[in-house]
Amino acid sequence: VRIAGTLVGRAYEADPALLAQLVGEAIDAVGGATREVEVRLHPDDIAALTPLLQLAPHQRLSPDLSLSRGDLRVHAEAVRIDGTLEARLRGALDAVIRKAGASA
Repeated sequence: VRIAGTLVGRAYEADPALLAQLVGEAIDAVGGATREVEVRLHPDDIAALTPLLQLAPHQRLSPDLSLSRGDLRVHAEAVRIDGTLEARLRGALDAVIRKAGASA
């Protein structure tokens, strides 16, 4: 998971449009069209994403130095999404393991 996270993080740095797409999907997932949404990102990611994203007035990007490049956390009212690379990769790995177990 750690090695995959490093590789994915580098992909986001090389192509910020990938991270911009993920941010858009995360905002949509929490109903960002109708509620206040804060997306926390590493400050360098915010700098790279600012020209790529058009956010509504009730949507904002906030710097969070505790996050690594490519990580994100979404806060919207009572909804919290941990979108760190580690959490996303562990979720994908768990899904593969569950699917393999169900097939056996």
